[in-house]
Amino acid sequence: MNVMTAVHLLQLTDTHLVGDPAGGMRGIVTLDVLGRMKKSALIVNTSRAHIIARDALATALKAGRPGRAAVDVYEDEPVTGGNHPLIAMDNVVCTPHLGYVEE
Repeated sequence: MNVMTAVHLLQLTDTHLVGDPAGGMRGIVTLDVLGRMKKSALIVNTSRAHIIARDALATALKAGRPGRAAVDVYEDEPVTGGNHPLIAMDNVVCTPHLGYVEE
């Protein structure tokens, strides 16, 4: 049987989707974790902002690992006036978090 470690998976995988349906995981995706991803990797967070350590994603993206991100969750919501570092980055797709809207 071939057993792969989480670190090995980070280094091989092209897309990383993070989620926390229960809302209890905080800061488990650290700057170190992000730095182990491929330069071409995409990380997607449409669940909860606090899964990724505060400021770690912007720092990692500026350093080039991972290379891209897509988010619709932010540490402080709502984001007004474009006042969030990820919004200004060319390698990030940012959308508002609208998953709670019923009408």
